[in-house]
Amino acid sequence: MGKPCSGVTCGGGRSRSRSLTRRLTGGATNLRTGPPGGAVRRTAATGFLLYSLIVWWHETARRHPAQPLRLWHGKRGASFADMLAALRLETLRNTRQTYFSTPAIPPGIRKFIGQLTRLVSLAS
Repeated sequence: MGKPCSGVTCGGGRSRSRSLTRRLTGGATNLRTGPPGGAVRRTAATGFLLYSLIVWWHETARRHPAQPLRLWHGKRGASFADMLAALRLETLRNTRQTYFSTPAIPPGIRKFIGQLTRLVSLAS
């Protein structure tokens, strides 16, 4: 009797997961389609765009500044975390008013929605 196969190697030490990957990708070992570092450049640009949009929303669309999550010594304005929490809470509030304010929702479901709303508010 030989050694039992482990999850990764079996049959002479050949990796089963590697051969499976080659079969699924048609033998291609490098699946990159663009120049190196393209995903990093796109991710950074998306992050800067989202940061700018959130700050712009906070400064122009909100009537009142966001409530601070923490009190920082010497900080006068809202931090990005405060702005992001305010955006999450306002989005949650708008979603509740739009989709969950109909009287046709049964009381059991309404109670469940209330609990979920509290949990999401705590996460913000």
